[in-house]
Amino acid sequence: TTADLLPQINIAAGGLFDGQGFAIVNWETQAALIGQNFGTVKNVVIDNSCKVTFDMSNTDANTPHAVVVAENLGVVSGCVNNANITVEAGDVTKNRYVGSIVGLLAVSNDGKVKNINARVENCINNGKIKLTLNSYTGGWFFAGGIVGTYYEYSTFGEGGLFNCVNNGNLEVNVGTIGNKSAVGGLIGGAGALEKTTAFCTIKDCVNNGAVTYNITTVNNNSYIGGIAGSCAAHVVNTTNNGDVTVTVPELGQVWFRTGGVVGDFAGNLTNVHNSGKVNVSLTTQAEKKATPQIGGVAAY
Repeated sequence: TTADLLPQINIAAGGLFDGQGFAIVNWETQAALIGQNFGTVKNVVIDNSCKVTFDMSNTDANTPHAVVVAENLGVVSGCVNNANITVEAGDVTKNRYVGSIVGLLAVSNDGKVKNINARVENCINNGKIKLTLNSYTGGWFFAGGIVGTYYEYSTFGEGGLFNCVNNGNLEVNVGTIGNKSAVGGLIGGAGALEKTTAFCTIKDCVNNGAVTYNITTVNNNSYIGGIAGSCAAHVVNTTNNGDVTVTVPELGQVWFRTGGVVGDFAGNLTNVHNSGKVNVSLTTQAEKKATPQIGGVAAY
């Protein structure tokens, strides 16, 4: 399918969108193919001829960004993204969720609808994701190679990521971080930030892409991982092969956690491996009160 302009659609509960493996080519977009999915989206293929650009500074609302589904409260299965994704923003003051396949998983953007069984399965990302932000001073920021975040923090469900592979590099460049952030090779945040129990599952997944996070000044807690930045999840049979590289010239009085698999973690790690290098460069620790934590598998 050649697409100069595809209208964004929503999929209702019980509905089905089947791309049948045909590729969408020559598509230039600033929005996901599907806005909200409450049913099933499967077999969508985005060709590398497509041009995907997101402007994260164009709204005061919390915003999810992805190529296939912006908000997933159902099932996304067998989808492949081959397009590179460019994300730019000036000053961001609300929550942002960025992924290749899904932006926000398990909850609607307004927070009124949840599905703790929402899942992304058998999906692949081959495209590079590059984000450039002047500053991030409000809300939370999540970025992942497959999914931005699975956002649930009250009940464990059967949802999460299953049998997904990310081959694309993820690069995040930020001037000033003034609020919390989570960046991961597969998913930025799984569950919710800074929790003590698991709320979802990551199983049979692989990240082969490099994760690079360049920040000028960090004034709030940040979590970076080869699989997930912040991870309140059970992680099973999952491997990171991508290098994780973080550069922070100035680190404030914050928690800063970088891991080969997960940065901040609550749940169980079962048969989990990391072969990627973890490189963290901290040139200044403001007030000498910062607490950087670094781990080959989990930072904390």
